[in-house]
Amino acid sequence: MLYLLLILILIICIFLVIYPFIFQNNLEDPLIRELNLKTRKEKLLLELDNELASGVLDKNLHSQLSSEVNQMINIEFKNLDDISPKIDPIEKLIKSKKNENKK
Repeated sequence: MLYLLLILILIICIFLVIYPFIFQNNLEDPLIRELNLKTRKEKLLLELDNELASGVLDKNLHSQLSSEVNQMINIEFKNLDDISPKIDPIEKLIKSKKNENKK
């Protein structure tokens, strides 16, 4: 009887640990996504400002990258209904522009 109780408790514990991974909720709150986008935009622009101040970027490249970040974030705001995040292309674009500038 004791073994049966221990096995039952073990099964319940395993279920409680595995359950969140199996039944993940992919739906995000649009307000949270909007807040995340605004925060991401601020961080990207702050990073560009810091790189301008440190001399990594010149003013023309900084203004170009800033406007492209603003455009891409605005596109993201329009596509808030889409579940899959599309922020990674922004970072790829910034890195490619920096690499072009270094050459």
